[in-house]
Amino acid sequence: MSQRFNPVSAGGNSTAVAAESADRVQAAAGATGAEASTGNTANIGQAIALKPASSDVTIDPEYQIVGATGTYSATGTLSPSRSWATSIATFRAACGDGHVDAGEQCDLGAQNGQSGSCCTAACTFVAAGTTCRASTGACDPAETCTGSSDTCPADVVSPTGTACPDDGNACTLDQCDGTNVTCQHPAGNAGAVCRASAGVCDVAEVCDGTSTTCPTDNFLPSGSVCRASAGVCDVAETCTGASATCPSDTFVSSSTVCRPSAGPCDVAENCTGSSAACPADGFQSSSTVCRAAVDLCDAAENCTGSSATCPANAVKSAGAVCRAAAGECDVAETCDGVGTSCPTDVAKASGTGCTDDGNPCTTDTCNGTSATCTHPAGNAGAACRTAAGECDITETCTGTSSTCPADVKKASGTACTADTNPCTLDQCDGTNVACQHPAGNAGALCRAAVNECDVAETCSGTSATCPTNAFQSSGTPCMDDGNPCTSNVCSGTSATCTHPAGNAGAACPDDGDPCTADTCDGTSTTCMHPPGNAGAVCRAAANGCDVVETCPGAIVIGFRGAASASSGSNSSATSLSISRPPGTLANDVMVASITAHDGPSVPTITTPAGWTLIVNTNQSGQRNFAVSTYWKVAGTLAADPGPYIFTVTSSSVAGGISAYFNVDTISPINASGGAQGSSTPSLTTTVYNTMLVACFGRDDSVAIGAPAGMTERFHAETSNGSSDAASESADASQAAVGATGPKTSTNARISQLIALAPASSSCPTDTVKAAGTSCTDDGNLCTTDLCNGTVGAPACVHNAGNAGAVCRASAGPCDVAETCTGTSTTCPADAFQPSSTVCRAAVNECDSAETCTGTSASCPADTVRATGTACTNDGNPCTTDSCNGTVGSPACVHDAGNAGAVCRAAAGQCDVAETCDGAHTTCPADGFKAAGTSCGSSASSDCDQPDTCDGSGTCQPNHVADGTSCTDEGNVCTADVCSAGVCTHPAGHAGTVCRASAGVCD
Repeated sequence: MSQRFNPVSAGGNSTAVAAESADRVQAAAGATGAEASTGNTANIGQAIALKPASSDVTIDPEYQIVGATGTYSATGTLSPSRSWATSIATFRAACGDGHVDAGEQCDLGAQNGQSGSCCTAACTFVAAGTTCRASTGACDPAETCTGSSDTCPADVVSPTGTACPDDGNACTLDQCDGTNVTCQHPAGNAGAVCRASAGVCDVAEVCDGTSTTCPTDNFLPSGSVCRASAGVCDVAETCTGASATCPSDTFVSSSTVCRPSAGPCDVAENCTGSSAACPADGFQSSSTVCRAAVDLCDAAENCTGSSATCPANAVKSAGAVCRAAAGECDVAETCDGVGTSCPTDVAKASGTGCTDDGNPCTTDTCNGTSATCTHPAGNAGAACRTAAGECDITETCTGTSSTCPADVKKASGTACTADTNPCTLDQCDGTNVACQHPAGNAGALCRAAVNECDVAETCSGTSATCPTNAFQSSGTPCMDDGNPCTSNVCSGTSATCTHPAGNAGAACPDDGDPCTADTCDGTSTTCMHPPGNAGAVCRAAANGCDVVETCPGAIVIGFRGAASASSGSNSSATSLSISRPPGTLANDVMVASITAHDGPSVPTITTPAGWTLIVNTNQSGQRNFAVSTYWKVAGTLAADPGPYIFTVTSSSVAGGISAYFNVDTISPINASGGAQGSSTPSLTTTVYNTMLVACFGRDDSVAIGAPAGMTERFHAETSNGSSDAASESADASQAAVGATGPKTSTNARISQLIALAPASSSCPTDTVKAAGTSCTDDGNLCTTDLCNGTVGAPACVHNAGNAGAVCRASAGPCDVAETCTGTSTTCPADAFQPSSTVCRAAVNECDSAETCTGTSASCPADTVRATGTACTNDGNPCTTDSCNGTVGSPACVHDAGNAGAVCRAAAGQCDVAETCDGAHTTCPADGFKAAGTSCGSSASSDCDQPDTCDGSGTCQPNHVADGTSCTDEGNVCTADVCSAGVCTHPAGHAGTVCRASAGVCD
């Protein structure tokens, strides 16, 4: 059978449900046999045999996943209507069968919910962080479920270098090796203290990094200062080289001077022999003179009793008088506070002011050498005789004489006080002390202009009277009155500015209508507002779904065509048929003029349907005739083809039709009028750009002529002699608003004038963008942005749409992008990467990998291993190998360190091991034990001394020179001499009695 649907709800074994449907075709009638489900055993099974119809049968399987027990229904619509049947089956899910069915996150069969499984008994993922494999050692971390997988992560051990439990040995590292689950303790920690110093003369031993054993205990070398001098009367103690303890403290003898005299007021101090400190400093008494006075401005100095120094050499204070003044031009001398001598005797400086003698032409000053005041000639420029009037001058001292100069007056022509007359001079004459005022000041202003059209008058220079008043010439520009439709000129007879109409074409105040031009016409002082501004925006778009309307500009009526007809020789015609003017288009306005004549009474004219009377003018009595004009908006040629039949009472009849375009089709007639005679009445138009149409009628055979300035459009006439009927029409445009004036033809009996109004020049009707037009994005990716197409209330609407569009971009490495559903304006809830996702890998051994939290778009803050964490050894015992702890640039750094760590082991007993100094990464230069240091054999004999180092690293034997006598072995027949450090006994002493004679026969 073919499966058609198999939905499964969420939930565990006891709450989930599943439904499945399958079918097959059975051609033959009879038993179907049982059908069994596979994989999972269904709780309920049903079989249905559908009966075929005369037409095709369609099966439309549907399913619904439900989350709880209840009543559910399925709905649908068949189109077209036809017979139908339905089958509904309900199944439970089979969690635990080892297959992941719809609604299940996982299914491990019997392992579901077991220890170490990341799939629960309800076929959902175990929560992230749940232990699925326990730790087996200090270097084996436990593994936890990810929350997004049913598999426990692979078993891993801690990375190489991970810290683990300390074994208590300072010379071993305590860290994982990346392979074993237990903590490893290899040799390491070069420079770490493994045996602390036992005293000031002992040194701490440090690990060498290559052995797990602490080096042999050593002391500071002999001569190392272990107790510094505590004062000038103390001596420093040094280590012995064989003990950790510093020797006892000792002092300098009491005969030693510890503080010499520091000056004439100080005494010297000696050590006490029992203290490290020098006795307190003592000084001479304050009665001791340490420096005598040498002059009048000097003073003797005594010791202070508290200082070794004689006080600074002092002199008498500045200002102390040492010589008194002898007069008003002398000065008293005073000590300067610096020197010991009294200054030289001096007088006041030359020019110093002293007592006035009352003469303005003498100075009263000291002369610089005498102690008394002197009065020589001086004070050049000082007033000694004041002026007696404004034309007199003040005399001043010359500076060379003590007498005032002779009296003089101001020079002739010197300006003096004005008499307020602009046409007189105001000046001195050189003789009088008073000011004089003769005629003068040619060109000086004597009468200012009182207004802008006045002129200023100036003095003649020969008369003290101002000239007669005059004005600006006619036409001189003057102050603008603020009206752009006036000119601003002087009249030539008045001082006031005049403002007649003018400035044709000048811009003037806006009437608020964007579709009118605002200009002066040169004949009125009022601003005119004819149609204009074609293309100017008159209605701005209200929003992105509206359109801008613009002004059409000035609409000018144009002539399209004309047609005419008459009753010919028939003087009792009852109708007149006139064709549609050629070229006439829909919405053109047609004007018909009909003349009817010679009935027993004034003829009656009746129009065809659709025509409207404009004006009717009759003449009764001797001439019974009538002229009537009508208007009609033309339809399309198909709908309104003509001809147009006008009916009349029995008469001669003639007429015509003129067609015009750009006419207002609603109110085409702005003004109209008729009169008997050859002249039309004058009309007053109220709109701009009218078309004036004149219509004339006559009752005899005399031809009618068009008025001057107008264009004839038709002339129709019957042929009945004295009973003739004639009709004539002419037109002309009038741009301005106002009186048309009468229009006069030749030989007309009735005259009519019609003013056609142009189509509106106002702002066009409001329109909007078509519904469905794209408009401003509302910023919501899950909405369409389309215009509603509503006139008067255009709007950009934002309905749900854009299925599949990304509406929330990934905000970080731990975020996922969400897309629109197409049925909601809201972006789906924000989701994140699972917590098992690595979002920032470790860049090296001193970095840590970060994983997503499962609840945030951002990768957790970058972390690194703590500063000082051990990292790869660079093989240099004088460097520390540790992480720098720097976020963003973690690194294993190898800085100088491990002070005291052995970096070069002793190469022999006369060599010394070098240790790192902690400040440099290089091992110190190779050193050796001092010459004479014991080494090798310590045996001492008469041919050999203990071995000692030579200062270059070699242990040398100290053999006594070969041949040196050594201990007698008691054999007189051997020599007892040193050889190669050994006492040897070679045969020797030839001739020496080695056994005395034992008798005369021996």
